[in-house]
Amino acid sequence: MGRGPKEGLEQAARFARALSHAILTAGLPPKTLLSVNVPGTGPLAGYRFTKLGQRSYRDQVEVRTDLRGDQYFWIGGPEVEIDDAPDTDGACVKEQVVSVTPLDLDLTSHDLLGSLPGWRLEGFEAILRKETT
Repeated sequence: MGRGPKEGLEQAARFARALSHAILTAGLPPKTLLSVNVPGTGPLAGYRFTKLGQRSYRDQVEVRTDLRGDQYFWIGGPEVEIDDAPDTDGACVKEQVVSVTPLDLDLTSHDLLGSLPGWRLEGFEAILRKETT
């Protein structure tokens, strides 16, 4: 038998409280956060620390209007069903397991950043960073 909305929220709140206490005890490194996904239906089977899975959406672009009346583009559409690797957040949620994925806020591709100075953009001059001593 499935859970009602209130029971689902109560379980998610209990998990959030337990996780909050663990964070306060152990701490998180600077510039990190946790992505937590709680399954919305059925009894919870526990939790797992996971990697970030992939999400694929059908190509769909909508023009929307924000609260200030300005238009913006919403890119996404319905999710395309893909097979998540077993150690990802998406796979866990499908198994009724809460996923906890640590995320690093520095999304810079340092490998690519090192090779970009070799790129030449026609009509523009690269301003190279000055070396500091």
